[in-house]
Amino acid sequence: MKPTPLLLNAEFIALTLALTALLLASMRVAVQKTNSNPRIITFSALGLGVWLVLTAGIASTSFLWQLDAQPPRLFLLVAPTLLGLAVFARSKKAGELLNALSPAWIVGFQAFRVAMEIILWQLFLAGIIPVQMTFEGRNFDILVGLTAPIVAWLLARKKMPRTALIVWNWVSLAILLNIVIVAVLSTPVPFRVFMNEPANTVILSFPFVWLPTVVVPIAFLGHIASLRMIRIQKLKL
Repeated sequence: MKPTPLLLNAEFIALTLALTALLLASMRVAVQKTNSNPRIITFSALGLGVWLVLTAGIASTSFLWQLDAQPPRLFLLVAPTLLGLAVFARSKKAGELLNALSPAWIVGFQAFRVAMEIILWQLFLAGIIPVQMTFEGRNFDILVGLTAPIVAWLLARKKMPRTALIVWNWVSLAILLNIVIVAVLSTPVPFRVFMNEPANTVILSFPFVWLPTVVVPIAFLGHIASLRMIRIQKLKL
């Protein structure tokens, strides 16, 4: 794989750290509004910090590059995030914290996906990733980022129908799942489908290992949180 330009590394690191900071800031607001134990924030910050360092450390070795391993070793890092999302979806405490947040805020933060798509496009122009992982190919995720502020604005003014919000979340999840599948099928694994070069190997190295292990899960988390909030608050929009 070609070396990733330092500027793109810096852009992606900044985006990832900003997202984790926003996540913790949102949790802090929810904890204060619900008078919950503030240690939740401390434990969450420690957990996120450890996860960032752990995944970065593993990606700095050759562990993820054993491409003939079954299942691919990157899945060993993705699996814990999926487990965490499942726990969140069923957690009563998570529901209480969500109930204290603004529905518009939970939707609006998805605008970060515009910045993420621009970084991916820059990686394509640099010859690091294949075209199908960008908005010039099979990646439509930028549409979610562009519509998120509009949906958030409508939510804030009580002009977003409940059904429309549900549809937006599910369509956005489908778009996110689509690029995840495209990315997996573009990696040099035995079940690779997209054979055009370069192969998608950037996610096996630091800092872009954080894309499947941190950034994508946060995007999924946002939609799960929005859908659960709709159910908990029985929003009448």
